[in-house]
Amino acid sequence: MAIRVLIVDDEEPVRRLLSKELKRKGYETDTAEDGSAALHKIRKTNYDIVLLDIVMPGLDGLALMKKVKADPASPAIIVLTGRATVDTAVEAMKNGAYDYLTKPYKLEELVIIINRAYEQRRLSIENTLLQQELSRKERPDKFIGKSQHYSQLLMMINKIAPTDSTVLILGESGTGKELVANHIWKKSKRNKNPFIALNCSTFSETLMESELFGHEKGAFTNAYKVKHGLVEAASEGTLFLDEIGEMPIGLQAKLLRFLDDGEFRRVGGNKMMNADVRVIAATNKNLQEAIEKNQFREDLYYRLNVINLEIPPLRERREDIVPLSEYFLNKYTRKFMKSVKGFDKNAVVKF
Repeated sequence: MAIRVLIVDDEEPVRRLLSKELKRKGYETDTAEDGSAALHKIRKTNYDIVLLDIVMPGLDGLALMKKVKADPASPAIIVLTGRATVDTAVEAMKNGAYDYLTKPYKLEELVIIINRAYEQRRLSIENTLLQQELSRKERPDKFIGKSQHYSQLLMMINKIAPTDSTVLILGESGTGKELVANHIWKKSKRNKNPFIALNCSTFSETLMESELFGHEKGAFTNAYKVKHGLVEAASEGTLFLDEIGEMPIGLQAKLLRFLDDGEFRRVGGNKMMNADVRVIAATNKNLQEAIEKNQFREDLYYRLNVINLEIPPLRERREDIVPLSEYFLNKYTRKFMKSVKGFDKNAVVKF
């Protein structure tokens, strides 16, 4: 799949010419005439790169950058302007721009910068995934609790784990949705095969499709060899799609087809492939509201929601606070070789 580039400039001839030239180089392009239009498009579409003019009517380039870069999965921004000063260049870089070019510029120079920005963004996303994986290892590797909510959840997991149905796990951030998914896998007949997790909020649509379904050699810039996606890696096992509500709408249709018949196609490929994978999804979003806003497919929702598990937050199961606290205390006293015997009784009785 081609690198997605959004061109933001208030001069229509500039947008048209640059879009034409980049398409000839193999990029997928879109345009916006000002910052407000660009922000609207960025919120709806997962771009890899934004080429941004600084001085525009309404929401200018610097103001747009501040809004866009607040999202850790935001596209890389390259500033292009004819009104260049040292101050604006410094300000742009402070606000998260990858690089800065002054008009007129050579197309070849811009292409090099776009490819570098894309590669840096890809590596940044991979680093985020690594940090998430390290974070996962710090979480409890087993269920801990004594509340009624905990007992009911454990009973449901034991009941649904032996089935092969898709499961949708709902709950706020930090409630342990991945831990639940992992426990379902451990209790299932697929537990001798992989459990693979993918956070859908981490990737642009371009990178997520490649990560999920793989790509063929030459499918897009820097695709130097065939890549097997997580669907193939999880064959005969379980694939956990965390933050499913953040999956780009265009990719949702491909996931739906895979859930229906187990078929998929690598990015840049023509051959239909098959994989036998159990899918467990999770979200902290209200998917019904997302459906009403056309941000999530209703048919995909019903396909995922065959079995529904809702995890209450810790504030609604206070009986679990002390057991969890003791677990982490014991874990980290061993890890850091500290001698901490326990919590003060006056603190414990508050829970």
